[in-house]
Amino acid sequence: MAEQPIIGKRKWTDEERLAAIAPVMKGRCTEERLATRAAEVGVSSRTLHRWIAAYEGRQPSNTKLRFDFPVAALIVAAKYFEGMSVREIHRILKSEWRSLYPGKPCPSYTTLLIFVRSLSKRPQP
Repeated sequence: MAEQPIIGKRKWTDEERLAAIAPVMKGRCTEERLATRAAEVGVSSRTLHRWIAAYEGRQPSNTKLRFDFPVAALIVAAKYFEGMSVREIHRILKSEWRSLYPGKPCPSYTTLLIFVRSLSKRPQP
């Protein structure tokens, strides 16, 4: 595949997506490797996260919280397994977001809900 810069959005074929993520899938998938590969291909690292998730059969949207905001993902998982509702967790996360990730917008309730649904089931008492 001849790699070309993107000017605006364009439709990627499945073969192009696979060729874009193949080098990252070999070995350990780190943020640095993803950022480097994203720059080479001409997409964002977030796009590569979504393509990898689709390749692995996961929901692409649950990667945003897990990869972009790992501390927040741990807080959400801990609160969820303590028995807190997703609405309450989102309220707490919004109140603490500026201290966790200054300058970044807090993930939406929907993103949080999809992330929680991707976790294993909450243990029943």
